[in-house]
Amino acid sequence: MGFKGLSLRSTKPRLLFIAPTPPPFAGPEVVSAALLNSDELHSQYEVKHLKSNVNDNNSDKGKFSIKVLLRFGIIFLKFLNALFRFKPDAIYTLLAQNKIGFLRDSIYIFLSSLIGAKVICQFHGEGFNRFYKNRRRYFQYIIARTISKVDLLLVQGENLKNQFFGFLAYDKLRVVPNGINVREFNLQKDYSPSDKVKVLFLSSLFPSKGFVDVYEVAKSLTKENKELKFIFAGELCGKDRNILYDGQGRRLPALKDLSSLNNGDSVKYVGPVYGRAKVKLMFDADIFVLPSYSESFPTVVLEAMAAGLPLIVTPVGALTEIIKDGENCRFIASGDRKALRKRILELAGDVDLRERMGKANRWLVESEFTIEKMQESFVEVLEEQFHHYADEVYGKSKIRIN
Repeated sequence: MGFKGLSLRSTKPRLLFIAPTPPPFAGPEVVSAALLNSDELHSQYEVKHLKSNVNDNNSDKGKFSIKVLLRFGIIFLKFLNALFRFKPDAIYTLLAQNKIGFLRDSIYIFLSSLIGAKVICQFHGEGFNRFYKNRRRYFQYIIARTISKVDLLLVQGENLKNQFFGFLAYDKLRVVPNGINVREFNLQKDYSPSDKVKVLFLSSLFPSKGFVDVYEVAKSLTKENKELKFIFAGELCGKDRNILYDGQGRRLPALKDLSSLNNGDSVKYVGPVYGRAKVKLMFDADIFVLPSYSESFPTVVLEAMAAGLPLIVTPVGALTEIIKDGENCRFIASGDRKALRKRILELAGDVDLRERMGKANRWLVESEFTIEKMQESFVEVLEEQFHHYADEVYGKSKIRIN
């Protein structure tokens, strides 16, 4: 295995970038688009993007249909054409944690490996070991064989590496933290007290995101406290095909009665929001909540931090590596509605604490989690891999990769 096509045909290695980009708007799509927009990436590599979206919305992800099959068929033909005409030295693709998505990704990985291209994957999640454990033996074999063909696997935090122990050698795992375009969040945050404290939940409205927990707490709290207002924003989704159980193996709470999702001025659902409308919604809020059951490194949390919001989140994925309880957020356990209620009331009643956390969050994102830093980390990881292989094959100083 290796970069068989590198030779002297070009001073730039060829990278086939197989990844979804918005729409729909979710972490993997947003991050992929940000990486593709890196000027440094295109200056050092000859990049061909194969847009791999097979779904128009987040709720259909992992769902099999004739439409999905036909779309994948078209993408697959484009993939074969790219393999034999573009002749990539390496491919970059995402790794899914549902059966349909993983089978699709395994095809990209096996065929790329077969022609000698190096395989670089990125995983946006924290439950790969659970995904493997819950599959039948024949599918576990497919998973293990597929991962064995991966040359480099990118995750978004150090503690996310352990889900791949036993599948890949440690030296094949790298961390590329998420980043956002902080310049988009250029409004002025007003921390002065107002008539109502606005609690914002912004994400795909899946049970795995903690939506049901926030919704039930919102119904209860707004009956008792007229100074609270809950705002739900995002795509209203039904079945989650990626995350079905919590960390203890319990089935996630299901969506039931949504009759109070719009309840006067106390609970409001505004639908999906994008661009400046999303930025304004965040700056107008007072508290951001995302009590997820599973995450890797949610970009929406970084966006809330850039808007100067205090957070109520769960200690999932890479979040415990980047934010601290009491300084940036309040951590609660997944599914703990009593704690969620308590922390909402705490932040709602302390404007100074909200301001202190919000300003600390804004500073942290500006200094550590910009889109430029993410792009730089990604290019550094690629450069390490390409130089390493070139040195092995050609000997040091025999080839220069610009």
